[in-house]
Order: sequence, then C-alpha cells, then structure tokens
Amino acid sequence: MLMFSGWDQQTSVLYLVISMLVLGIGMGLYYPTNAFLGMQDLPDQNYGTGSAAISTSKSLGKLGGVLVFALIFSHFQTEAASAPDPGAFQNAFLVGAGIACIALVFALLMHNNTHKAMEGSD
Repeated sequence: MLMFSGWDQQTSVLYLVISMLVLGIGMGLYYPTNAFLGMQDLPDQNYGTGSAAISTSKSLGKLGGVLVFALIFSHFQTEAASAPDPGAFQNAFLVGAGIACIALVFALLMHNNTHKAMEGSD
C-alpha cells in the first residue's frame, strides 16, 4: 500500500512493476499458507466444503477491501473534479497502509497469545 501511494503521472514503469511484484509475492505467500492451515485439520470428506469456505472468505475479503478503498477514495475526492484526483488515490492507499499496519499489530498480538496459551496447555 505504501508503494502504491507513491504512484503519480511521473512514476516509472519499473516502480510500477516492482510494486505489483511485491503485491503478487505477498499474495503468493499468504494464500497457499492460509489455505493449508485452514484445511489441515479437516477430515478428508470435508475438503470440498473447507476449500469453498476459504475461497468464499477470500472473495468477501477482496470485495470488502474494494468497498473500503472506494469509501476512503470518495472521502478525499473533490466534488468539483471532472476526473479522479490523484491525491485521493494516494491518500486512500496511505489510509489502507495504516489499516494494514494496525491489522499486523493485532495479528502479531493474537499469534503471541495463541503461543502462550498453547504452552500453558502442555
């Protein structure tokens, strides 16, 4: 998100490609791992249901992200503008980066609490 917030009319193609590569690598590392963790405890007869649930949650997450981005963008977009305001895009991506950082902190806190709870149950 931080890299996307730096895009403007003068952004080089190399920067655009690197930004998209970082996004693609991140998604490529996250989605298969998430699917594996979600499916590992399921009995064989429930793999189809588990896969469908993971796919649905992934699609709903993307849809929700687009909705939130559009709401943030429309907040920063000037009403009199005849074309989308590049500053509104940059601000929306900066807010998205902030939301992602907050989510990362919560995920790390939950991860630490899960490990502490698992160590206490042994």
